[in-house]
Amino acid sequence: MARFDIKLQDNEPVAVNGDFVLAESDAQHIEDTIRAFPGTWKQFPLEGVGIGAYQFSPMEKQALQKSIRLQLTADGYSVGNPIIEMDSSGNVLINPDAQ
Repeated sequence: MARFDIKLQDNEPVAVNGDFVLAESDAQHIEDTIRAFPGTWKQFPLEGVGIGAYQFSPMEKQALQKSIRLQLTADGYSVGNPIIEMDSSGNVLINPDAQ
């Protein structure tokens, strides 16, 4: 079942003729959950992976995979095996394998 929300472009809401545009939002929601730190959203204080804390640090892939799997499963997604890699610039690359 697809979820819909206000369409974002460069993390800004998109408006046409003064109205917000609605779009399928699963990909954006998954990205938001992975980026957010616990406590980011007051109504859901435990939600969020906090991927920024893993950048430029010794990465524990299994702990990060577990956190992604737990957070997205709790939010109603079916999660397989998230793939986590770090590029040569120190950026963490994630394929959450979630639907």
